[in-house]
Amino acid sequence: MKTIEYELYQDKILGGLLGISAGSRYGAHFAGRRSFTMAPLPDLQQLPNLGTANQNLMMLFLILAGQKGARLRESDLGDLWKSHVHLTEKGFGIVRRNLRLGLYPPQSGIHNNPIWCTSMEAPARAPFWGFLNPGMPEQAAFYAGIDAAIDHDGIAVDASRFLAALTSLLYFEADIKLA
Repeated sequence: MKTIEYELYQDKILGGLLGISAGSRYGAHFAGRRSFTMAPLPDLQQLPNLGTANQNLMMLFLILAGQKGARLRESDLGDLWKSHVHLTEKGFGIVRRNLRLGLYPPQSGIHNNPIWCTSMEAPARAPFWGFLNPGMPEQAAFYAGIDAAIDHDGIAVDASRFLAALTSLLYFEADIKLA
């Protein structure tokens, strides 16, 4: 296993969290649009400074990961959602209902969820698992898949695994060249 200096680890996590926060704030302006035409970006100072649903979920996941460690499984995240996540917008409300019906991941992300099960909510959370697993892409992908299966299916779960693994690798690769 590769190692990383604690100060560099902290710096990369802070940069990643700031990037997620900025992306969430700007991205909220475009949420739900189905065209590829870019509207002008809003002034960041004019956007509300509220935590997004995914940012709040990541904080809950951090607490749970600290408690469970490597023993974290789908049922743990399902139980966390049932007891602490009270979101109703988009697919979150569908997942809450599915969990109350006793459907746990992966069924919680699929059942009666044809529109939101392939949305970008889970892939937007995926880098979090890479932050927790620096230099361990397989482990980051495993946990991102568990997370994504709560409220997603198919390509959204695959994208989450990929993005978590990529984030994990970025701790040890400073220069990414795209061919």
